[in-house]
Amino acid sequence: MDKVISKWLVLAVAIPMPVVHVILGVANLHKVTSLWQPLAAMVVTLALVVAICWRTREHKLPLGSALAVVTGVVLVDVLVTGVLPTGVHPGYASWQNGAIQMLLVAMAFRNRVLLAWLGMVAFAVLDFSASMAHGLSLVDALALVLTPVMWMVIATAMHVMLGRSRSNIAAYTEQSRESATRLGREHAHRLYRDTWMLELEQTTRPALEAIAAGELSTGQRQELALLEAELRDQVRGRLLATPEVVQAARAARVRARALPAGGELAVTILAFDELIPDNEVYAEINEVELAR
Repeated sequence: MDKVISKWLVLAVAIPMPVVHVILGVANLHKVTSLWQPLAAMVVTLALVVAICWRTREHKLPLGSALAVVTGVVLVDVLVTGVLPTGVHPGYASWQNGAIQMLLVAMAFRNRVLLAWLGMVAFAVLDFSASMAHGLSLVDALALVLTPVMWMVIATAMHVMLGRSRSNIAAYTEQSRESATRLGREHAHRLYRDTWMLELEQTTRPALEAIAAGELSTGQRQELALLEAELRDQVRGRLLATPEVVQAARAARVRARALPAGGELAVTILAFDELIPDNEVYAEINEVELAR
């Protein structure tokens, strides 16, 4: 959305106003002392419009295009001011002022603020010097350059505001992503815990009821011992204790291939993730001397 807004903002600034000022210049050609220079400046101005608007999907204006715009606005101003009448206010014969200010404003919106200001300073110095050389009063000379400078100040302020808006949007997006990730983990943890508690109840309730009922047969005791071992595997193994692993361990115990309880501690294994501290894997391996 931000790129779309910037695109249409650049197009709205860079196309209508420069074109209108070119038309005003054509209507005031009778005031200038030579025709070819203003006409050449108009062609350059339209070329600069194309250069600024070309590939607006890329927010930042390419460096080569930006340098061309700066060079072009200086050339346009020199061409037009060189043929303005002396001793009187040029009026819309100095159409280049409005066209240049909008070209540089559009360039600022395309993230070339420093180069836009470079072009504005060069234009202001050249235009003010030419106005004084043509016999204009100090007030008139300043009036011709102050409006473009004010437009550039406004454009710079808008560029800063848009930049802050982009930064805020990026920060809010990142916070939303982190919040969604955290909530997702919490939900998954609650779901895992609730599922585990339900499975634990379904698994252990018959065994506890059998124990509470009275004497247990040898087969029942063996079954309860296997069940206890399975529960220990699930508590210690956590995510590693998949149904397939639990079934394989149970089958191994039934075939008397598991190590008997007891013996000295030989190895302790701990695996964990700092982002998920409740999902660590803890295992102890005892050193057992098997009967031959």
